[in-house]
Amino acid sequence: MAKRFNLICAIFTTGFTIGALVNNTLRMASASYKGEYYAGYMYNGNPHTDTTFKIYKVKRGDNQFNNPDVANWGLMVPFGAPFVDVNNNGVYDVGIDIPGVFGAEQTLFLCMTDGFAVRHDSSEGFGGGTLPLNAEIHMTAWAYNNTYVLRDIQFIKYVIINKCTNAWTQTFSGVINDPDLGVANDDYIGCDTANKLNLGYVYNATNNDAIYGIAPPSSGMDYFKNSVMNRL
Repeated sequence: MAKRFNLICAIFTTGFTIGALVNNTLRMASASYKGEYYAGYMYNGNPHTDTTFKIYKVKRGDNQFNNPDVANWGLMVPFGAPFVDVNNNGVYDVGIDIPGVFGAEQTLFLCMTDGFAVRHDSSEGFGGGTLPLNAEIHMTAWAYNNTYVLRDIQFIKYVIINKCTNAWTQTFSGVINDPDLGVANDDYIGCDTANKLNLGYVYNATNNDAIYGIAPPSSGMDYFKNSVMNRL
């Protein structure tokens, strides 16, 4: 599943891609323009989905009466959906506990898998079309607006679980990013290696963009911690 933004944006599309060898054969879970993930999970080596698997979204001040995702957040807790356990009983209690990342203004959660072979397509974008990796991804995205330092940052956490019956070897993962900072034909992109930040960034060629106007913003993307593969 790739995320595409069609309004004024800094990023046209971005997605999380994994490549690995399974029995010495390359397999990928690709996401750039179409995406090979689908909302769901892996069970006994097979992909499953139903209407409970979707993007869940909660924001500060929501409750079970004005947002059904608050009421149903507990359905995703077994798959890693975060919540603030107010009464410290280890269970998500609607109306007592707070769904989402502690202190965040908004949290999104999605459990997805590349296990559906029909989703794998060689025209996906960058890569794609192999046999499934049978990966299960628990994705949490959140942001803050109550702190100046963090208010312009969007955090995305991926928990990657190998649900294949065989091990992944020589595994690599990364985020495919197609930046369009307003008008797409005047963007400069690069990577900050001099300061060892490994920050990928995009900025406008001039101080005026036909869409953003004067003093257009810039955007950057970085990993805070290397991904870790677990096999269950």
